[in-house]
Amino acid sequence: MGVAPEVVDALKYGTYVYDGNNFRKLSKAELLAHENPEYGVVALAGFAAATKVIWDSNAELNTEKYKGKNKDEKPTGKGYAFEDLNNRAFRKVGYKVDSSIGKKEHWGGADAKVIDKDGNVFFIQYKCYANPTQAAQSIAAKGGYRGQKIWVNPEVFEVLKKKLRWMETKGEVPKGTADRVFVSPITFEESEKVAAPFNGDNWKSLQFDAGTAAKTGIVVAIVAAGVALAINTQKEGRINKKVVKKTIAWGLGIGTLAFLTHICINQIKRN
Repeated sequence: MGVAPEVVDALKYGTYVYDGNNFRKLSKAELLAHENPEYGVVALAGFAAATKVIWDSNAELNTEKYKGKNKDEKPTGKGYAFEDLNNRAFRKVGYKVDSSIGKKEHWGGADAKVIDKDGNVFFIQYKCYANPTQAAQSIAAKGGYRGQKIWVNPEVFEVLKKKLRWMETKGEVPKGTADRVFVSPITFEESEKVAAPFNGDNWKSLQFDAGTAAKTGIVVAIVAAGVALAINTQKEGRINKKVVKKTIAWGLGIGTLAFLTHICINQIKRN
């Protein structure tokens, strides 16, 4: 079946497919898929890697609880963000952290198990409060968290220790409770901001999520680049500049997409 010259002349620059009745211009994505169908394999490998890394990374966090409230409808997310921020701080200095025990929510149980560089094991209870009296009451309600180190935000540290020492003399908490209280570098304000979604003014939660998603972007970029390198080398018969350029482009492209996707997922969990 022929096509009138004036129809062809009316087409703008691009690549088209003809279905027997009409011409349809291919999008850039469709054109790439037609010319390089093997890149679907690269995208699929990147997607699989991203799914695995995002799942594993988020399993260590309490992001889904950042928007929580107590029975009085007061936000409780800052406490969970305080846990995550401290656990990350420990990992940054080379300590091993098992945050899964905190998710089991046993009465008075530890929020994390930490192993330092010397192999010493200790259990931590995190407490983030604006009011030291409330912090002391919370600790007393759980019997002083026997056998645990209690990590608190710096705003309440000094007053809280004094209150606990006084409560020890009254028998309201076990003796030695105050000595197990340590100051965290994480502030109440920082915990509040990390628990809240990004809104144009609050960049803390975005920065925190970027730190989480960095591993996702790197791992996915490496996986995608590796698959792209294998495919392009096979097509070209050897590694040349063209192969290197395509490998870098696909690795960076899919890695960046995975990085941004992970950030978006964790931001959405806060809403």
